[in-house]
Amino acid sequence: MEHFIRIALWITLIFCQQTNSASIADYRIEKMNTTVTCYEDSRFYAPTNVKTHCITDALDCMRRELSGTAKTECEDFNDYMVNSVDSLDRLIKKRSENYLGLTNSNECACEGYEKKPFVEFVKALESLLQPRNGSGKGGDVRPLWEAELPTSGANKRTVHEKSECGKSIQ
Repeated sequence: MEHFIRIALWITLIFCQQTNSASIADYRIEKMNTTVTCYEDSRFYAPTNVKTHCITDALDCMRRELSGTAKTECEDFNDYMVNSVDSLDRLIKKRSENYLGLTNSNECACEGYEKKPFVEFVKALESLLQPRNGSGKGGDVRPLWEAELPTSGANKRTVHEKSECGKSIQ
């Protein structure tokens, strides 16, 4: 019986690790910098200095740039951009599940950001993917999918407890 419990514990730990594992390595930043080549005059919307409530919109902007403009203007023989788009899709979905979805406001529009060469675009993506400060409680740093929006007026979010695997429970 003890052996069965030990196996069940290991399966649970492995499952939790797989469902919560996400790192910058998933986005193939370094690989894109060294292997993707674009036309010399190619420019991409590169969100920088992104306001907290615009993070998901900025991620979506970069996802659309990678799956649209970059796909037509760059050579990526190893599909690193495709992998990044898939990882961004998962991150955007996870943020939406945590009530941090797209705002669709003009303030967060993709076209409001400066267009930059691919190398600078990738640097902006890497910067955007860095963990953010949490709710200010002790200066904790949280992964991007858990970073909280400021709560004011109608934008207040319901706080959910997290299970052992980080899943929301109400």
